[in-house]
Amino acid sequence: YWMGESYLIEREYKKALIRFDDLIVKFPNSDKKCDARDRQIECLKALGMEDQVKTFTDLRNSECSKK
Repeated sequence: YWMGESYLIEREYKKALIRFDDLIVKFPNSDKKCDARDRQIECLKALGMEDQVKTFTDLRNSECSKK
């Protein structure tokens, strides 16, 4: 997660996306999973990938809804 944050700060959005995805795939029960999804959405917005923003937002909402 923190590597992804570092890339995000450096505006290396594609690298950040990969790091956040690594966390989600390798550690699906991590307490940082929902934060990683939020950061992925932030990266996609910065890259102008609006079609993916909606997909990832829906995914985040389904995975991270408060119960």
